[in-house]
Amino acid sequence: MKFFAAFIRAIGPETHRVMPQVELCAWCADLGLCATKSYIASGNLHLRSPHDAMKTSRLVEKAIKGFGLVRPVYTRDAAALDAIIAANPFPDAARERPSLLSVSLFDESFDAALVEAVLAWPGPERIAIRPHAVYVDYSTGQGTSKINPPILERRLKRVGTARNWNTILKMRGFL
Repeated sequence: MKFFAAFIRAIGPETHRVMPQVELCAWCADLGLCATKSYIASGNLHLRSPHDAMKTSRLVEKAIKGFGLVRPVYTRDAAALDAIIAANPFPDAARERPSLLSVSLFDESFDAALVEAVLAWPGPERIAIRPHAVYVDYSTGQGTSKINPPILERRLKRVGTARNWNTILKMRGFL
């Protein structure tokens, strides 16, 4: 069994009524995923699985479908999270304002021309793109930003899920 962090896209107040995290963990256990626990009830699970990351994602997605919801899941093992942490191009943001440093996780690679266009963003946000991850330093806050995660997804033509640096580190600590 291998430890994983599973990040579920689009979990919020409307889904909590339909899919309580405790019940989701129980459904995951029924599918053979062990020691399933949620973190901050916003679509973050840590679990053990005999499968690889992709198969584990599909099993969590199957559990979510049991609640009548369809949500993609992005699953990473300890080594993958270590690579995401090591690749952080904004260590100053991670140190000084970790709640304003966002990492969006993706399972597909990006088109080079689309990456170039996103990287040309004039700011004030700093953006860096790595394979399967986009880092954004929202130094002035995400609430008023014109390049929030949904806009990044549209520009990159990929669907992912975003977490702040604190959550990435906390989820890594569970593995």
